[in-house]
Amino acid sequence: MPNLFCHQCKAYSCLHSPCIDSSGKFFFPFSVIGKPPNAPLPPIPKVVLISACTFNCISMHEDDDEFDSGKVITRQALADAFNRMSCDIFGLEETRTVQREFQIPGYYCICSGCDNGNYGVELWIKIDSTIRVYDSLHDTYENIDISPGQFIVVHREPRILLVTTEVLGCPVSLCVLHAPHQNHGTKAVKLFWSTFFQLLHLHQIKFESLIIMGDFNQKFGSVVSESIGDLYCQKQGPGAHCIHE
Repeated sequence: MPNLFCHQCKAYSCLHSPCIDSSGKFFFPFSVIGKPPNAPLPPIPKVVLISACTFNCISMHEDDDEFDSGKVITRQALADAFNRMSCDIFGLEETRTVQREFQIPGYYCICSGCDNGNYGVELWIKIDSTIRVYDSLHDTYENIDISPGQFIVVHREPRILLVTTEVLGCPVSLCVLHAPHQNHGTKAVKLFWSTFFQLLHLHQIKFESLIIMGDFNQKFGSVVSESIGDLYCQKQGPGAHCIHE
């Protein structure tokens, strides 16, 4: 969502900020109680509507590899599965593949590269997708076709892949992460997220135009909810605190 200012909370991105429903219309999830009746609503710029999914592959079978029973995931199997899904982009973790960029039928694939056969993340972009841009001022949508040349890799390493693009003048950044497990210790977890935040600052990536996909290896819930379904919330890990911050 855009970085909107709330006149009640005197802050950005609070719970009163507008959301988008399934039909693409804006709504406020909470009543703005106490807001002056004549106070203007914050301006809402154009919004890029993109759907994304993320998967941990454990290991990806390279096209030129001899068959390895430990690498049961193939690119064709993933492509067949993704073709049945109405998503525009896909983030893959633990692919353990080499660094490269290539196309397969229907997809443009960007690989971060692995570290001695470990880690590795990939971003798959569905080429025949049509991204919609919503203009709230005129209540209209504009369809934008995707082409591989629109996407620029600004950083890649075995655990982080950061790609940027632009849609009708709106910057959009896509990131695929594979964060360390909390068993690695709080210091390692916080170092990873600190490094990631520094990358965003270095490349001037704005949070409101950033889509993060990944395997975060953390427990969420205790800070933002009292229960999840019929179960009590789990104790939140240090990486989850970093993400909330």
